[in-house]
Amino acid sequence: MSRAKLGGVDLRHADINSTNLSATDLINADLSESQLIGVNLSEAQLSGANCHKTRFIQANLNKANLSETNLTAADLRRADLRKADLSGSQLQAANLSTTNLTAACFEDTHLNRSTKFDQTICEHIYLKKHEQDRQPSHGKFLAGEMAQLLWTSSETINLNFHNGVNWTAFANALKRVQQLYPQAQLGVQCIEHKGNGMLLVKVHAAPEVDRNKVHKDLMLTYVNTRRQLNQQQDSTYGQLPTQESVQLQNPQDIINHLFDLLNPSLSSQP
Repeated sequence: MSRAKLGGVDLRHADINSTNLSATDLINADLSESQLIGVNLSEAQLSGANCHKTRFIQANLNKANLSETNLTAADLRRADLRKADLSGSQLQAANLSTTNLTAACFEDTHLNRSTKFDQTICEHIYLKKHEQDRQPSHGKFLAGEMAQLLWTSSETINLNFHNGVNWTAFANALKRVQQLYPQAQLGVQCIEHKGNGMLLVKVHAAPEVDRNKVHKDLMLTYVNTRRQLNQQQDSTYGQLPTQESVQLQNPQDIINHLFDLLNPSLSSQP
């Protein structure tokens, strides 16, 4: 069945163990709760497929396209996922113990602390498609490093700002989105200088939150709030600085300034 065209087919509860499905088109197929133990799915197209609770034990998924695939509670123990594309996939509660994940892509992958990485084999991964944002940047992962990186990434929203940040607008926008998503438990994690005038603000979020939606809403709220403040020239946090962006070279000064904006009552105390 190698290179077969099976896109969109219903294979729920199917038993197709030890079958050669290399380079097969399974886009948007329903493979939920199926048995694919030892199956050769190398270079297969499984984008958008439903693989909820599917058993991929010892399956060959080398270079497979698993982007936007539902792999919640899937059993991927001892599977070969080298160079697999897992971007946008759902891996909550999936079991990737003793799986080989070297050079796999995890861009915008959804997982949580229930995703198992016990004794996972992995030298490095990519957090962006086309082998971009290699982690670690050099060398290999030490034991447990990859799991910790992915768990932390699943709880972080990265906000990139060019040419500085209007911190009054950002603090206002963050508070509004915090009220919109109280279950998200949003809070500033850290602020990093990335060079060339770019700042990266990392916002902590609860694991189950739709990070893409929160990211979009937060940036849109920030842009709208900044525009309103520029028009009004004042805000509930005090008079707006004359420059649109507050440029602070010392990262600690940036953090302190943002803390003051988010906690005005505390900053006014002696």
